[in-house]
Amino acid sequence: MTETTEKQKTLKDLRYKLYHDLDQLYHRFFDEVAQTDLREGDAANLTQNILKARQDSLKYLVEDQEIKEYEQVFPEDEV
Repeated sequence: MTETTEKQKTLKDLRYKLYHDLDQLYHRFFDEVAQTDLREGDAANLTQNILKARQDSLKYLVEDQEIKEYEQVFPEDEV
């Protein structure tokens, strides 16, 4: 493997790991919101805003053509 190829693989691995870690963080947060005593409307608004933030933060890390490869690395994640 050339140095450039190794660096590209390292960058991809880091992107995939960050995507995975962020996804896990969002799932834990959603679970936490579900356990609160917030009114249903307040919880729904918060969840909607967090879903938008999740979508915006993750869309740049794994490109559409990389999804199958990502799912092989992290099969437990739903992309």
